[in-house]
Amino acid sequence: MDKHHSKKAILKLTLITTSILLMHSNQVNAEEQELKNQEQSPVIANVAQQPSPSVTTNTVEKTSVTAASASNTAKEMGDTSVKNDKTEDELLEELSKNLDTSNLGADLEEEYPSKPETTNNKESNVVTNASTAIAQKVPSAYEEVKPESKSSLAVLDTSKITKLQAITQRGKGNVVAIIDTGFDINHDIFRLDSPKDDKHSFKTKTEFEELKAKHNITYGKWVNDKIVFAHNYANNTETVADIAAAMKDGYGSEAKNISHGTHVAGIFVGNSKRPAINGLLLEGAAPNAQVLLMRIPDKIDSDKFGEAYAKAITDAVNLGAKTINMSIGKTADSLIALNDKVKLALKLASEKGVAVVVAAGNEGAFGMDYSKPLSTNPDYGTVNSPAISEDTLSVASYESLKTISEVVETTIEGKLVKLPIVTSKPFDKGKAYDVVYANYGAKKDFEGKDFKGKIALIERGGGLDFMTKITHATNAGVVGIVIFNDQEKRGNFLIPYRELPVGIISKVDGERIKNTSSQLTFNQSFEVVDSQGGNRMLEQSSWGVTAEGAIKPDVTASGFEIYSSTYNNQYQTMSGTSMASPHVAGLMTMLQSHLAEKYKGMNLDSKKLLELSKNILMSSATALYSEEDKAFYSPRQQGAGVVDAEKAIQAQYYITGNDGKAKINLKRMGDKFDITVTIHKLVEGVKELYYQANVATEQVNKGKFALKPQALLDTNWQKVILRDKETQVRFTIDASQFSQKLKEQMANGYFLEGFVRFKEAKDSNQELMSIPFVGFNGDFANLQALETPIYKTISKGSFYYKPNDTTHKDQLEYNESAPFESNNYTALLTQSASWGYVDYVKNGGELELAPESPKRIILGTFENKVEDKTIHLLERDAANNPYFAISPNKDGNRDEITPQATFLRNVKDISAQVLDQNGNVIWQSKVLPSYRKNFHNNPKQSDGHYRMDALQWSGLDKDGKVVADGFYTYRLRYTPVAEGANSQESDFKVQVSTKSPNLPSRAQFDETNRTLSLAMPKESSYVPTYRLQLVLSHVVKDEEYGDETSYHYFHIDQEGKVTLPKTVKIGESEVAVDPKALTLVVEDKAGNFATVKLSDLLNKAVVSEKENAIVISNSFKYFDNLKKEPMFISKKEKVVNKNLEEIILVKPQTTVTTQSLSKEITKSGNEKVLTSTNNNSSRVAKIISPKHNGDSVNHTLPSTSDRATNGLFVGTLALLSSLLLYLKPKKTKNNSK
Repeated sequence: MDKHHSKKAILKLTLITTSILLMHSNQVNAEEQELKNQEQSPVIANVAQQPSPSVTTNTVEKTSVTAASASNTAKEMGDTSVKNDKTEDELLEELSKNLDTSNLGADLEEEYPSKPETTNNKESNVVTNASTAIAQKVPSAYEEVKPESKSSLAVLDTSKITKLQAITQRGKGNVVAIIDTGFDINHDIFRLDSPKDDKHSFKTKTEFEELKAKHNITYGKWVNDKIVFAHNYANNTETVADIAAAMKDGYGSEAKNISHGTHVAGIFVGNSKRPAINGLLLEGAAPNAQVLLMRIPDKIDSDKFGEAYAKAITDAVNLGAKTINMSIGKTADSLIALNDKVKLALKLASEKGVAVVVAAGNEGAFGMDYSKPLSTNPDYGTVNSPAISEDTLSVASYESLKTISEVVETTIEGKLVKLPIVTSKPFDKGKAYDVVYANYGAKKDFEGKDFKGKIALIERGGGLDFMTKITHATNAGVVGIVIFNDQEKRGNFLIPYRELPVGIISKVDGERIKNTSSQLTFNQSFEVVDSQGGNRMLEQSSWGVTAEGAIKPDVTASGFEIYSSTYNNQYQTMSGTSMASPHVAGLMTMLQSHLAEKYKGMNLDSKKLLELSKNILMSSATALYSEEDKAFYSPRQQGAGVVDAEKAIQAQYYITGNDGKAKINLKRMGDKFDITVTIHKLVEGVKELYYQANVATEQVNKGKFALKPQALLDTNWQKVILRDKETQVRFTIDASQFSQKLKEQMANGYFLEGFVRFKEAKDSNQELMSIPFVGFNGDFANLQALETPIYKTISKGSFYYKPNDTTHKDQLEYNESAPFESNNYTALLTQSASWGYVDYVKNGGELELAPESPKRIILGTFENKVEDKTIHLLERDAANNPYFAISPNKDGNRDEITPQATFLRNVKDISAQVLDQNGNVIWQSKVLPSYRKNFHNNPKQSDGHYRMDALQWSGLDKDGKVVADGFYTYRLRYTPVAEGANSQESDFKVQVSTKSPNLPSRAQFDETNRTLSLAMPKESSYVPTYRLQLVLSHVVKDEEYGDETSYHYFHIDQEGKVTLPKTVKIGESEVAVDPKALTLVVEDKAGNFATVKLSDLLNKAVVSEKENAIVISNSFKYFDNLKKEPMFISKKEKVVNKNLEEIILVKPQTTVTTQSLSKEITKSGNEKVLTSTNNNSSRVAKIISPKHNGDSVNHTLPSTSDRATNGLFVGTLALLSSLLLYLKPKKTKNNSK
C-alpha cells in the first residue's frame, strides 16, 4: 500500500510529539523537586537485625539479565530462542533477549545483579537517602563483631591468605584504592577493627587533608576512618552512588554500577561485623585497609573514560595508596590505542611502587558466544586495557575446588544427603516437595502426569531453551522447577526467574534424584561443597597474548560465584575476573607490607619492592592442571598460575627470564628452541632444586581452536645447585617430532608454551615454584589482519556470516535495520537510489520529503527476481570478477565506495588509496590511528565489522576533480600492531563510468494483448545494462497541502517485453495505464540512468546507428550538474542535427518531477510502486545511517533539570518547524511527490 505523508500528517504528528515532550518536561521537573525534597531528609544508616536466611541472588558472568522490574512474565520472555549447545557464557542469554541488557560499561564485565531479595525487617533495611552523595549522617567505621559469627574466609580460603592476614594485621596501616563504577558507602562492609589500635596511614582527617593540599587535590570527601576519600571522576562530584535510582529500578544501570563497585570493594577490603544471609561475616582480602573510593564513567568508548581513570590512578598514587584495583577496562585493546594520560599514570604508579591490579576481562577468545576461533587465526586474545600494560598485574579467573553453596536435602538409597543448588528465589523453608521427572521439559513431557503443587525435575538441553521449559512446567501447575546440567563439569548458576523458584543442580545430582529420590527439602542452609567444575579455568576469562604479543594475563584467582556485598546492605554472588582481581589486590597489599619488613635489610625502594613482590607472587603461583586434558592450562589463559599466599610468604626463591620478569616470552621460535631462566636465592647457604619443562600447544577440532591444552612433551627432572644469589639455567627443547602434525592443524603457525617447574626433592610431588613460557612457531607479527573479502568466500561465508539454506548462492543483502548484527564480513559498500529519487532531487525537490532514501548495498550486487522475491545477487564479468563500478555524478546512485572490514587482529595506520592503471596514487584518504579486532558480533559488546566512512572514495582525485572514466585500484592499507609487523594491503579493481547507457531505438505496442516490445539497444562495450523499467506517475491534487505524486514501476524482461495491465491501483485510486504516458528508464551497472518518453519511441523516434550514437528527439533534459554540451563524445561521435532538434544522448532525464516515494512489491511480481514517505534527513549523506566508529556509541544523560529544559526546547522547535512547513506556499505542478 502507498502512504502519503502530507504536510497535514506531519503537522499532526509533530503536534502530538510536542505535547508528549512538554508533558515529559513537567514530569521531569516534578521528579527533580521530589529528589530535592528527599535530599533534605537525613540519611538513615542500616541498623537492621540480620534477616532470616533466604536464597542468595547469584549472577553468572556475561549472562546475567537486567529488566525494568523483577516480575518479568513468561509472556514477556516467550520469544526466546537459542542454540541447542550452549556454553556457560550463554546460559542466561536466552532469558534476556526481550529484556534490557545494556552494557554495564565495564566492557569486560557483565556481572549484572539480580534484584536483591527483600528482608524481613523492611523498615530498617531500606536506605532512605535519595542519593549517596556523602551521607549527612556519617556511617561509623567501627562496630564490634558478634562472637558466634564466622567469617567467609575462615570457612573457605582458596588462596590460603589467612596466614598473611595474621602477619599483617589484616592489612592494617595500608591505604588502597578502588576504581570502579559506584559504591554504597553506607554498607556494613566498610568497617575497621577496634579503634583502640590507631595504626593507620592517616591518623586524622586533618593529616589526610594536608596530604591532599600538598598535591593540589581540592576534591574528594573524607567519610570516616575506613573511607578516607570518595569522589566521582565522571562528573566531578562527591556522589559515588545514587541509591534512590538503584532502589527504584533494581535492574537499571545505576543499580548495576553500584552493585559492581560495592561487590568488588567487599572482596578487597570488606570487613562486615554482621552476618550475611548465609550466616557468615563477609571478610575481604585486606579488611583493615583504609580505602579510596573512586567512581569513573561506566562507558569505555570515549577519551573521558581513559582520562577519568588516569586521573584517579594519579590521585591514588599521590594520596599514598599501596595498591589500586581496577575491575573495569576495554576488551581486546592495544597499547597504541591506550590514552597517553593512562600510560603516564601507570608509569607513575610503577615508579612509585604502587601495584595496579586489573581484571583481565571476560570475553574469552575471539568469537566467544558465537564460535571458537579458526585455527588459521591464532591471534585470538581479548585481554582488556589497562591489563595489557606491563605496568599492571592482570588477573584471570578460575573455579576453585570448593565453594559455599545452598544445599537441598533428599534421601537417596536410604541415606540423607545434601546437594548443592542455586535457586532464583527461596523455596518454602522446611517443606518437603514431591518431585516429578519431566525429561527435557517439552510440552509432551508434562502430559499424563500430575505436577500440581510439585517440583518438576527437568534435564538441560533437548533443543529447548530455559524459558520454554519453564513455561511448560508453569502451565502444568508446578510450584517450582529444578533443572540439572547436561555436562558433568558445569558449575551451578542462576536463572533469574522470579515468578516461581527455579533451581540449578549438577548433572550427577540430577541423575541421582531422577533415579532414586521422590522428595526435596529446602532448609535455606549453606555449606562448603565441592565445585562441579572445580579447579578449571573459566571459559569467559580473557585469553592472551596481547595484540602486541606480550604474555598476559599474569596470575589467576578464584572468580566463580563469589559471594560479596551489593547496594542497600545486600549480598549476592557474581562471577568473572572482576571478582578475582580485588582478591589479588588485597593479597598484593599485604605481601608488599610483609616483604618490606622481611627484607628491610635489602634497602629496597618502593619500585624495587613492587618488582620483588610481583615476581614472588608469580613464581609462587601454582600452574593449574587440566585433569580432563591431561595438560597444564595455557599460560596465555592462566598466566603464571593460581596465586598462593602461603607459598609467597614462605618463598626462598623466585624465577625470572632474561628481562627480569617472572615470565618468558620466546616470541618467534623454530622447532628447536632454548629456554633460559634465572633463579634468585633469598636465603643463605647452598641449595639444590629439581626442574622440569612441560611443553604444550592447543587442541584443534574441525578447523577451530578448541581452547584446550594439548600436551606435547615433559623433559626429565634435572638437578640444579644454587651457590650464588643468582643461578642461570639454560636448556634446549626439541619439538620437531610434532612439527608436521601441528602445521597441518594450524597452517599459519602455532604456539609452543608451558611451564618450567621446580621442586625441592626429586621424589616430591609438590611444586615449589614455576615460570611460564610462550613462543610462536611462525610469523606472528605478520599474520593476516583483515578477513578475506566476502567476494572470495561467498559460498561458505565469513567467520560471522553463514549463508542459510534459503540463501541463494550469490546472494548478499545489506541489512540496514541491523547493520552491525547481520553484515559481518569484509566488503565494499555503496548507495543505490531509485530513478524516482534521482529525478526528484535533480529537479529541486525537498530532500526531507524525497521519494525513497538511497539504500546501502554491497558493491557488486544487483536486484534480481528469484522465485517472486527481490534479492541482491553478486554479479560477475566474464573473468569471474565482481562488477565493481560506480558513477560519481552526485545523483545518489552508486556514486562512491565505502569499505567495511572484519579485522582478525588489532591494526594501526589504516588508510585507503586509489591507483590508476599505471600504479600512480591519484587519491589518498586520511590515516586512521587504530582499530580493535572484531572479537564479537554482538553490538552490545563488539561489532562483527567496522564501516569505515572516513575511507570513502567518491570518484575524485587529489584535487577534488572527478576522475576520468576507466579502471582503478581501490587499496586498503593497515598494519598489525604486533611488534615487528609489516604493512598489509587489500586491493579491489573498480570501474568508473559516467557515460549513460544506450536506449532502445523503437518500441511497438500490441493493443490486443497489451504487450510492449522494445528494440533492445546495442549493449555498451563499456558498462553492461542493469535493468529497464517503465514508470507511470500518478498525481493526487491537493490545493491546500500541495500535489502528491506516486510512481508505479513495470519491469521489462531481458527480451525487451512487458505486458501492461489496463489499470493499476495506486493508493486508493484505480489508475489507467496509457503507454504514451509512461517513461522508459535504462540503468547500467555503474548506476548511470538514461530516460525517454515512451511516446517518443512509439511515434516520434528518429534512430541513427551511425558511429554507434543513438539520436532521439529532444524530449529530455540533462541533469543539472552536467554540462549542456556532450561530455563524453569521442572523436568519431558528432551531433547529427545541428539545429538541435536532435541531440546525442549523454545522460538524459525526463521532465517528470517527484516529491516523496516509497517502494512496494506488488502481487504481480514484476511491478513495484513508489509512494510517498517521510524522511527526517536534510542531506543525501544524512539519509544513510550514521557513521559507526567501532566502539559502542554511548550517551551521557543530562541531569533531570537539563532533561526538562531540553524536552521543552525540542518540543517547541519541532512545533515551530512544523508550522513553517505548514505555512510554506505550495508548489505548482513541480511540487509533486
